Amino acid sequence: MMRPRRALLLAATFVVALPCGAQAAGIVGHVRMATFTAATFPDYSQSATRHQYVILHAWQQDRMRALKAANPSIKVLVYKNLAFSTPSLSSSGYASTGVRFAEADVDHPDWFLLNTSGQRFTSWSYNWLWAMDVGNAGYQQRWADDVLAELRSQGWDGVFIDDVNPTMRYHYTVTDVARYPSDPAYSAATRSALAKIGPQVRAAGKLAIANIGDWKAYYATGVDWLQFLDGAMEEMFLKYGNTTGDGYMPGYWPTQLAEIKETERQGKVFLAITHSDLTDVQAARYGYATMLLGSGGGAQFALAHDYANETWFPEYDYALGQPTAAESADASGVHRRPFERGLVVVNPTTVSKTVSLGASYSGSGLTNATSAVLPPTSGLILVADSPAPAPAPAAPSVLEAEAMSLPAGASVVSEASASGGKAVKYAAAGAASASQITSASHRIVIRARGDQCRGAPVLAVHVNGRQVMSSQVAAKSWTDYTGAIDVAAGSQAVSVSFTNPYEQKSCSRALRVDKVTVLP
Repeated sequence: MMRPRRALLLAATFVVALPCGAQAAGIVGHVRMATFTAATFPDYSQSATRHQYVILHAWQQDRMRALKAANPSIKVLVYKNLAFSTPSLSSSGYASTGVRFAEADVDHPDWFLLNTSGQRFTSWSYNWLWAMDVGNAGYQQRWADDVLAELRSQGWDGVFIDDVNPTMRYHYTVTDVARYPSDPAYSAATRSALAKIGPQVRAAGKLAIANIGDWKAYYATGVDWLQFLDGAMEEMFLKYGNTTGDGYMPGYWPTQLAEIKETERQGKVFLAITHSDLTDVQAARYGYATMLLGSGGGAQFALAHDYANETWFPEYDYALGQPTAAESADASGVHRRPFERGLVVVNPTTVSKTVSLGASYSGSGLTNATSAVLPPTSGLILVADSPAPAPAPAAPSVLEAEAMSLPAGASVVSEASASGGKAVKYAAAGAASASQITSASHRIVIRARGDQCRGAPVLAVHVNGRQVMSSQVAAKSWTDYTGAIDVAAGSQAVSVSFTNPYEQKSCSRALRVDKVTVLP
């Protein structure tokens, strides 16, 4: 559950905004939550450059448009609650929930959850939020219909689905929920909602990203739910307290590192929030360093206190380059990962550790250091003082789309602006495939454009059977779409898919692909 909740009650006169944009350090970008009533940010251009993902309330379309004007590539999501509804609306008539309370109250009382006494009930901590029956098929479809209508009419990039919960234990006594009196029962209801809603949102060319409640304690459940989504958030990443030194959870550190890796393995986006005071540099380094250990390019991080203020730390701007190896653990329990121009080390244990860095590094408060003492639950992001000369870069591997094995519904078309004057047009769902010889590589770039029809086409890319990218192709002219990979030199099995065809009398959605480039 996102926090704080007071923002759900307030009208559009309150400013709520989340910037997003380019990522500074390479493989980990940044997300900013700004759903608090007092949320501000100093400069749209700066915020849109620093952050890649933005989450706003439905009544803040002006903020969304300002951010997208500053950086058209940012992803701006509208906040919608799945498990609860509230009678409150903004002054402009917009709701923070997928289904409006008044509609359910008058026309569909069966959409409310009841307790064992037959009464509706609210969340313990947020008594203006009424529990809804996420397993009710009618509620699920109305949630999808209403949210999709807003996404299309207002131009949001997708929806941030809050309160995607595997349990009711943080809101109500589990055994007192009449229809779902156990975690497995409630979890199954939530899963059915995601299975109904997620594919409809994605088929419309919009993003569906969920805030999975207490994911760390219900790891396998959250991993299963990813199949219906474009990504997920871990809102209590490594630390839940808003005070310096409070709320560290070292016992869950391996699970939350696994969340990053598994989410990206499935080709999804991982969002993480570490909570603390605005100036808690140790918490920021610990969270960001852990993200750098696990990410391959699909993770976004923030340190937040109250979702009102934008935070930024010097480490976010370090130019580490690409990782040169996977994360590994020392015998001491310290984890590390080398980068082209730096090193990341994390101590997730409950005792201080002295670590040899193996070379001279500066950063995170150190200068020309060859060793360091890491307090418990801490991390360092370091830049090499004298990096070894970089080897001559290997040449990129380029594959023209028309040279791939094409599925039914895809054909080679003449395109004067395409590489070689030809491209592949997908008119139906399917995957084009090929074997591509590459050097050791870390990025794959698809040059593509879309024929738009009630939403953008969605491009999915697999390398050696692993999904590495899923992206809306909203561009009408040739545009590069980049995914992170980690492959050794050799032959790679590459497939490029179109996943959401749509056709009506006035238009047809199609995907056009020019070429595939694999970069070292």
